[in-house]
Amino acid sequence: MATEARIAAVLGPTNTGKTHYAIERMLAHRTGVIGLPLRLLAREVYDRIVALRGPSVVALVTGEERIVPERAAYWVCTVEAMPVGIGCDFLAIDEIQLCADPERGHVFTDRMLNARGLLETLFLGSDTMRGAIAALVPKVQFHRQERFSELTYTGSKKISRMPSRSAIVGFSVENVYAIAELLRRQKGGAAVVMGALSPRTRNAQVELYQSGDVDFLVATDAIGMGLNLDIRHVAFSGLRKFDGRRMRDLWPHELGQIAGRAGRHTEPGTFGVTGEASPLSEPVIEAITTHRFAPVRRLLWRNSDLDFGSVPRLVASLEAPTDNEWLGRAREADDLMALKSISDAPGIAERIAGPPDIRLLWDVCRIPDFRGISHAEHASLLRQIFEFLHDLGRVPDDWLARQVARIDRTEGDLDTLSKRLAYIRTWTYVAQRKGWVDDESHWRGATRAVEDRLSDAVHTALTHAFVDRRTSVLMRRLKQKESLVAEVTDKGEVTVEGQFVGRLEGFRFRQDQAASPDEGKTLRQAALAALTPEFHLRADRFYNAPDPEFDFTEQGGLMWGDQAVGKLVAGPDPLRPTAEAFVDDEAGAEVVQKVQRRLQHFIDRKIAALFEPLLAMQKDEEVTGLARGFAFRLVESLGIIPRADVATEVKDLDQDARGLLRKHGVRFGQYTIFLPALLKPAPTRLRLVLWGLASNLPEFPESPPPGLVTIPADSEAHAGYFTMSGYRPAGARAIRIDMLERLADMLRQKDSRGGFEATPDMLSITGMTLEQFADLMEGLGYKSERGEREKARTPVAEPAATQAPETMDEETVGVAPPLGLDGADTPRPDEVPGDMPDETVPVPPEESPGDMPDEAPGIPDETPPDMPDEIEPTNGAAVAAEPETEVFYTFTWAPRRRPRDQGRPQQREAEGGQQQRRRGKGGKPNGGKPQGGQKGKGPRNDGPKTYSARPDRKDRIDPDNPFARALAGLKDKS
Repeated sequence: MATEARIAAVLGPTNTGKTHYAIERMLAHRTGVIGLPLRLLAREVYDRIVALRGPSVVALVTGEERIVPERAAYWVCTVEAMPVGIGCDFLAIDEIQLCADPERGHVFTDRMLNARGLLETLFLGSDTMRGAIAALVPKVQFHRQERFSELTYTGSKKISRMPSRSAIVGFSVENVYAIAELLRRQKGGAAVVMGALSPRTRNAQVELYQSGDVDFLVATDAIGMGLNLDIRHVAFSGLRKFDGRRMRDLWPHELGQIAGRAGRHTEPGTFGVTGEASPLSEPVIEAITTHRFAPVRRLLWRNSDLDFGSVPRLVASLEAPTDNEWLGRAREADDLMALKSISDAPGIAERIAGPPDIRLLWDVCRIPDFRGISHAEHASLLRQIFEFLHDLGRVPDDWLARQVARIDRTEGDLDTLSKRLAYIRTWTYVAQRKGWVDDESHWRGATRAVEDRLSDAVHTALTHAFVDRRTSVLMRRLKQKESLVAEVTDKGEVTVEGQFVGRLEGFRFRQDQAASPDEGKTLRQAALAALTPEFHLRADRFYNAPDPEFDFTEQGGLMWGDQAVGKLVAGPDPLRPTAEAFVDDEAGAEVVQKVQRRLQHFIDRKIAALFEPLLAMQKDEEVTGLARGFAFRLVESLGIIPRADVATEVKDLDQDARGLLRKHGVRFGQYTIFLPALLKPAPTRLRLVLWGLASNLPEFPESPPPGLVTIPADSEAHAGYFTMSGYRPAGARAIRIDMLERLADMLRQKDSRGGFEATPDMLSITGMTLEQFADLMEGLGYKSERGEREKARTPVAEPAATQAPETMDEETVGVAPPLGLDGADTPRPDEVPGDMPDETVPVPPEESPGDMPDEAPGIPDETPPDMPDEIEPTNGAAVAAEPETEVFYTFTWAPRRRPRDQGRPQQREAEGGQQQRRRGKGGKPNGGKPQGGQKGKGPRNDGPKTYSARPDRKDRIDPDNPFARALAGLKDKS
């Protein structure tokens, strides 16, 4: 007696292991067929069975894919593609509740009513089908499967607050893409799963999610059809969908089917809403969490006993009604609409001669509209395919090749690639039909290859559009709480786990500006977490680095090589600024303190080295009394004080006090009290920074270029700038104070009352032309009178000698003489009398003879206008020349007088120069004293005097030149 076939319905909510149970039961039999709702799910189950039994015995049959080995024993199919009548031992239909689906319900209902296994039949799905199955399938056994994990409702959440391992469900391609783009910006990206994707693309996207490269999945309701993914939370971005005909609200059991994807196996799951979706009502929430939905009362049905006698009879059989209360006629499907449209087209009726033609027409009409275009365009394509099959018995290879070639292109954006992928599915379906093409194996392989290429291109486009791999990788590692590996290149580029995140400038991280604000937070979080060890290592190297690796900028910045690591801020006094470190707070207090200590050590040592004479004077305990007070003024002024500002203090200093200060290098000049060693470029640069800090300037002035004797006197310069720079403004230019004192030494030897001309030595030390020197003298308080005279003829000393111009080239203005001639490194007169009368020529100070330099003033490069008398022209005759004129200036002292009612006259410095007044006994001016301080020797000569710019004859031989001294010796012997 034969054993009666077993029919069972395994019902229950999602995550109950129903599909797994069906696979186990099928493999327990010799042969079997399982029908699944989606091509994607069919491919997943196929891969699982192949892994268990090998590819030689497992077949995969879907509308677009057909893998049938010769020894196929187990068939994995979509419900529409299930083979009928092959006599398998086992048969299963998954997601049986789709019998109520408006579009595909009639196919599932037909399989439930008519498809049976020889030994066992299983129906898998929701418990809502219990009543319908019991009424329509006799002797069925029911098995209730309970959910392995708990499902709870969490309400509404913003996408930015969505927990990891979440699936966000949208019901249109546009909505899915918009959500995925938002997740890319805020969370690093998302995988995308839609029913329209090919299995290859879907698998690649699922792998992206399952591997943890992204923590979010954006999908259509396709994930509700048995896709097994590691999802902990499901969020609905909407509660309405387009079912192919109209927009409608989702039924509670449909929401439950999708929400049930959360919580795999024993892991609890949650669901909620996001975006514009309104919160779920309490009844719907309770139905989903308790898995109790309204039972299905009516199944969609269409007659499967078709009449192929004629097209009208076929249409009538498809539209035949049913008297079963559990069954309802399905709405007009796409295949029936195509049948009616094509049968009425011109030329079709003539081609239909009998049932085989009608059966062929019906098979063609069942080609799905993968392209999703208009019904008329789809019907036109089907009519052309039918004509080929009817007239030629096949689809022509050349025509099919042109259709495929138009699609076989992988360039374009995501929408273009998605359309091509949908189009190739039509030709994949045609190639899978037996007898429709000449070389079935070739076209199945060709169309499958094109689909694979387009699938890969779509996957790449999806990943590029919706996944920021840099952010996703960093977020995954941060979530895993593993130590991140950071690398810093020589250029300061920071990579974390191989991803470029920004640059490390000193001890501050500058993240990649190309990153969006949403992903910037993640980049900084990951970078600083990875850079913590690097900060400590770099701080150790920094602390042990030698001073030459550090420097300061003219704006008070502190540099380590080419990297800014801090800045100077004003301290308790000008010579004690405070170093402030540039260190990110995330580096830690230990790093901050270490960097700041090293910077403070650097700047303290730099000040100690460059201002050593000034600091030594400050610390010298022998400097007491008035001298100590004056030393304090010098320290406070960073080593330079205009004499006019301290005229009274200078006058009060006796010779002993001045000697104490001169021991530390202090020079008492006619215009400035200063330390010559502090006029060098390095101390000057630092002095301007310290002065800017002490003066709280918003922007510090730049240090003058080193080596210049004069610089332009900018009227907009900050008060005190020229003094701190070591210059004194005089006219259109400012002259370096040490060179000004050398000039003052020369001027004291001239008759400033009667008038004098500039000597070549004066022009030489100032590096000026005669006109520029005249402007300088006016700035110092002298009056200049311009005149012209005939230039004396000069015989030629040598045939090759040429006469230099009297005035210097403009390009030579401002060039400094070498050290040793600038008064900083050679002895100079240390003091100028403080009470010289304004009307008289300044006389040298009493202590000047002991402090005068040994060398003579520098000789200018130009040749004096008159040749020496002792030298005769080599040709024995004077060279005739045209009469020439020369310009000369006569300078006289013209100080600005102060009103008599302003108190006792004293030394003061005005913009025009130094005004001095000295009074003798009885208050009479001492202007009648002979020049040079001689008392009453020689008659007084108040008559007009004539002066020349030509040097004295005795000064025309440079005493420092050994050749000149030898020549002078020969002259003495002769």
